[in-house]
Order: sequence, then C-alpha cells, then structure tokens
Amino acid sequence: MRNSLRSVVLAAAEAGCFLFSAAAVGQQTGSVVGWGLSNYYGQLTAPPPNSGFVAIAVGGFHSLALRANGTIEAFGSNGDGACNVPVPNSGFKAIGAGVQQTTWQPHSLYGYSVGLRTDGTISAWGMNLRGITVPPTPNAGFASIAAGGWAYSGGFLMGYTHCLGLKVDGSVVGWGDGYYGELSAPPPNTGFIAVASGSEHSLGLKADGSIVGWGANFSGQLDVPAPNSGFVAVAAGAYHSLGLKADGSVVAWGDNEEGQCNIPLPNSGFTAISACRQSLALRANGSIEVFGGGTASVPQPNSGYIAIAAGFYHNLALRADPPLCYANCDGSAVQPLLTANDFQCFMNKFAAGDSNANCDGSVQVPILTANDFQCFMNAFAVGCS
Repeated sequence: MRNSLRSVVLAAAEAGCFLFSAAAVGQQTGSVVGWGLSNYYGQLTAPPPNSGFVAIAVGGFHSLALRANGTIEAFGSNGDGACNVPVPNSGFKAIGAGVQQTTWQPHSLYGYSVGLRTDGTISAWGMNLRGITVPPTPNAGFASIAAGGWAYSGGFLMGYTHCLGLKVDGSVVGWGDGYYGELSAPPPNTGFIAVASGSEHSLGLKADGSIVGWGANFSGQLDVPAPNSGFVAVAAGAYHSLGLKADGSVVAWGDNEEGQCNIPLPNSGFTAISACRQSLALRANGSIEVFGGGTASVPQPNSGYIAIAAGFYHNLALRADPPLCYANCDGSAVQPLLTANDFQCFMNKFAAGDSNANCDGSVQVPILTANDFQCFMNAFAVGCS
C-alpha cells in the first residue's frame, strides 16, 4: 500500500478506523462475536455475561462493547489505558475506538477509546497522542462520534489519528491530527446526520442523502460516485470509502488494491457497513460479507448478526440475543403472546439458518436439526410465565 509523504518523514505514526457504534432506544441486544489474527490480549472475548450488548467498537488490540444499560465493557490490551473506562461508567449511548503507532515496529501500538454520554458530552481515554483524548470545547451538544485514522503500508500500521463529533445542530467538529484538513468539514458545515473517520480523510452524510468528503484524497476516497444521492450510511476505511443506499445496495470508492471495493453479489439487501483495511457489510438476513484484505473468516453459523465493526487485526459483530421468552419468537407484546405467528417465525429462522433457531443449543454439525423443532414445541407448550 501507499505511504503518504508525511508518514515517511515522521517517526510517530497514529492510526484508527471508522469504529463508531451507537445504541438506539429499544434496539435489539446481542452477544459479542470476535474473529481475527489472534486473541492474545483477549480482545475477541467479551466479559460475562456475553449478552445484552447494543454497540461495539474495535481498536488495535482492544475492543469496546456497550450494554443496553449504558455501561461500557472494555477488553483486550490495556498497557495504554484504553480499557480504563472513566467513572461514572454509566449513561453512555455511543462508543468508538482506535489505535496509534509510535514507532515502525508492527506491535508498537497504543489504543484509545471514545464514549458519548446521553447528556451530549464526550469522554476519551487511552494514549493521548496529538490530543486525541482531549475532546473539543465546548464539550456539549454532541449527537454521535467517529474514531478514525488507520493507515498501513507493506503490512505495517501507520498514519494519523483523528476523531469527529456530530453536533445536534448538524455541524461537525474534529480533533486530533488534521494535517490534510480532515478535521474541518467544508462549508456550509451544517445539515449532517452521520460522520465517518478514515485514515487521513473524513466523510459526512447530509440530510438530503448526499455524502461530503474532506481531507486526503490520494486514492480517490473522497470522490463519491454519481449519483451522489440516496445514501443512508457511510463508512471510511484506510484509503477507501463505503456508502449504503436506501435501496440496500452498497457503493465503494477509493483504493481497491485488495478488493475492498468489490461488493459481493447480489449487491442488495444490506443494512449496515463498516470499513478498515477490509470492508464489512451486514445483510438483512443476518449474515456478514467480508471483502478485501484483513481477517475474512466470519464465525459460523454466519447468521443472526445485528451489528458489525471492522478493525485492522480483528473484527467484531453482535449476534442477536434470543427473546426473553424463547417461544415468543416474533417478540410480540400483545396477549396472547404465543400464536401461530411464532411457529412461522421459528420456521423462517430455521430455513434461513439463523443461529437463534438452534433451540437445543447443539454445537455439532448440522447445527439445526429436527431436535430444534421439538425443542421449540416444548417451549411453546410450557408458555411464557
């Protein structure tokens, strides 16, 4: 991959990816599933109980997971304090994570973390290079966050860390390293509804469905393909960008040296995107597509997923928690809770290979068998207490 001129001359390189994840009121909860190069630091293993999570974020060798109760679980490497969630560990609604590299050695990585609280303030912790853990002032009125900055060359991480904060008034604020102008949204700095941070570039999604890019453009990562309209989500990788259209298709542009812009077919039915060195895309059926370099083996069964987060060395996903009452497959709250719809719901999940259809909890292949039907009928007969 390419070097930026600045990466060549500076000894301190900083990095991050688009690793923002936000929780919505009433959002479905899930368990954390991780995969990647290794689990040496425990960055793939969420603390128990591994359930009730609503958002995830990936750093270098650490991970974050946000619980439905607003607390953050941080796990993995903590030599830099990236897992030391500040007190009070409560009232968070969004999280982000990144990593910084201070030498050219491949394992000299230092993480940082960012959390957005329900009161609109930002907390940041971990290695503070270039002010990345110092939120902008006034630290108020933020609606979402994005942590970014991954860059790499020849398998080595490098680059410059920056974060973005989206204000409730639709303006974007950046902090950290801004050598290529990645901190300053072009005028008019208004009307944004989502942001994404890449290596040395930034993306903003406007309320009209168009995408605006700023910062470095060495690989065309700012050149949104026409028509620049109809987008509902954005993701920024190292040197490439992704956009999700309202029709469920994904658009990719920028560096494609490792196939990170080659959208898997059919290019339809996608509901979420994430990018780093590689790209991740979540389908409506709960399966994950991975394309490009990096860690590509999604843990099986590849079903039941509800959220994704891409990193350089590892990825995370959330797999949907089963309903509190298993037989209430459709999640209805109207009496009677259990109806024929629940049988149809279960059969649909079974046909789709959804892990939530694994009623008997078996681990041998095939995972889903006639035993699961019997298990579900037994649960239905018992009812919901």
